[in-house]
Amino acid sequence: MFTTLSGERYVGTWQKGQKHGRGRYVFKGGDFYDGDFVRNHAHGDGIYWYLLFEKSFVSQNKELVSWNRHLQLKQIILIFIWFLLITLLLYHLLVCFHALRYAATGNVFAGQFKEDKKCGRGVYVWQSGSRFEGYFKDNGIHGKGVFDFANGSKYQVM
Repeated sequence: MFTTLSGERYVGTWQKGQKHGRGRYVFKGGDFYDGDFVRNHAHGDGIYWYLLFEKSFVSQNKELVSWNRHLQLKQIILIFIWFLLITLLLYHLLVCFHALRYAATGNVFAGQFKEDKKCGRGVYVWQSGSRFEGYFKDNGIHGKGVFDFANGSKYQVM
């Protein structure tokens, strides 16, 4: 595992001192990307998780206390295993079958990346249950796709 000075972490394969191959990158805010890397960039198939919960809270003494300091080792291990299992399940459902309707912990994108940006075919699922399945370029919706809204309505993008 590689940890930056700001607390971001990477676990995965390396090539010539760069993230390359399959791995997981956990950002300072708690969001994480699990997927393919090419020359230090998210590139290929992957899932980006946008977490909902606050990463820190104010204690009774009004001191900012890190979320991680209050988790015991067992809890951290269980959370890691839970996220790993959910990530594998979502990857299977979203990338292989495109069948997921709801994300458990916030917004989720599963699809293709190019140089750290959503690019190519993918599925973006919002916490509300709405989703977009189609094509992305430079982190935005680009080209054909379908919006499935939580209220049941659909909108096709041409």
